[in-house]
Amino acid sequence: MLRTLPLTLLTITCLSGLIGCATAGDARVPNATVTLREDGRIYVDETYTGLSKMVAQLTKLGCSAATRITIEIPGSTSANAMTQISRELRTAGFIRFVFVKPRKAVVEVGEDPLIRRFKEAKGITNGPPPKRK
Repeated sequence: MLRTLPLTLLTITCLSGLIGCATAGDARVPNATVTLREDGRIYVDETYTGLSKMVAQLTKLGCSAATRITIEIPGSTSANAMTQISRELRTAGFIRFVFVKPRKAVVEVGEDPLIRRFKEAKGITNGPPPKRK
């Protein structure tokens, strides 16, 4: 048993060096951010490019088809604008991109709806407390 242990460890080390770790991913694949501003200007990682030079800037940054591209867009972006950006990226071979709109927070002022339903079910009103005799 002790003779086979070093051989087994050597075999595992060699195989893992040849195969690699599947969960580690490719460290050379960067993430990129494309931003479409309210005024229609397109930026790639804070550099103004416009639609025509967007792909060239992504390539210049070292992006490839495996690069994860996040496209930040305003909430009012038209489907036509998203289609044009998608077409440019797909034509250049980029396949991993997602459009992201800003998150919205909804705030209600007043009584919690759950508490309000509970009170309604129990017949409790928000008026003054009943007078004691």
